[in-house]
Amino acid sequence: MFDSASVMGRFSHLMIRFCEQHQLNVPPSCYTYQDQERIPLPMFELMLAQIKQQYDPVGLGILLGRSAQIDDIGVIGYLSLSCETFWEVVLRLVRYHRIAYDVNDMQVNFSNDSIEISWGSDRTLPSRLVEESLLAMFLTVIRQLIGAPDLNALSVSLLYGKPSDSSLYEQFFGCPVQFSSEQTRLQLPISVLSAPVICTNPMLSLRSEQQAEAMLSALPNDDRLIAELRRVLVECLHNGESTLEQVAQRMHLSSHTLETRLAEHHQTFEQILDVTRRKLAEQYLRDASLPMADVAFLLGYEDAETFERDFEAWTGHKPTHMA
Repeated sequence: MFDSASVMGRFSHLMIRFCEQHQLNVPPSCYTYQDQERIPLPMFELMLAQIKQQYDPVGLGILLGRSAQIDDIGVIGYLSLSCETFWEVVLRLVRYHRIAYDVNDMQVNFSNDSIEISWGSDRTLPSRLVEESLLAMFLTVIRQLIGAPDLNALSVSLLYGKPSDSSLYEQFFGCPVQFSSEQTRLQLPISVLSAPVICTNPMLSLRSEQQAEAMLSALPNDDRLIAELRRVLVECLHNGESTLEQVAQRMHLSSHTLETRLAEHHQTFEQILDVTRRKLAEQYLRDASLPMADVAFLLGYEDAETFERDFEAWTGHKPTHMA
């Protein structure tokens, strides 16, 4: 469920090292997550935002991701190093990708001349920094696994608008980059599948796979009640309804029953309302023609000031229209 979207705790190593390399203050939360723990997506976004407050070049996410090392992806990296070819790595990623990035589902498609790896935004919309840093990390690790630092993509698509200078993006990916796309996509030549993994170590396979299975089974599964609540909330917010009583009535439940069933999933109505509003806000803010007052209205707020206060509490910064 997008209420529990998260990334692996191991990613904090990359952020700490990047800050030290650029003489930045390390976000304090980076030190609180162990390798086997999960970093909730809002916290991960806040960590990245705190880095951006100190250092804000065009393409910060690309700079962060390209400094990644195989060790930064923990058990996924060890599993990859137990493979003989990149094709075997892809098979492992199809099964275990959620361990690294449990935000949106990964899709893999093949054609005669390419392999396309993509992520949608149907569960939640990741921030620009999350999207760009993780895609850059992904390609960087692929290059390291097969010993091909000059491997270029055939095409790349990103969710957000084109920055003032896109040269860093084209230089890093080695191809034109499409912005304002509906999905995050990375297309690579089909020949990469047969590329051997350098420094392969089959001895890593069994133990790493057992660890990966345990970590995968610990991830939350979507739930019909939560999914239905999200759907109804979207409808209610558009109609100016945002209270527990109004939403429960739409679901043909009493307020008490809804609260009780949510508690069984360790959730509260207020938590899911906040996450739903944030997801919708991020979508609405991509439309520069939509006034802030209208964004607030569509989210069920009586005034823009309350929306702005809540948005800053969720993200650490005031709402602005996203490029």
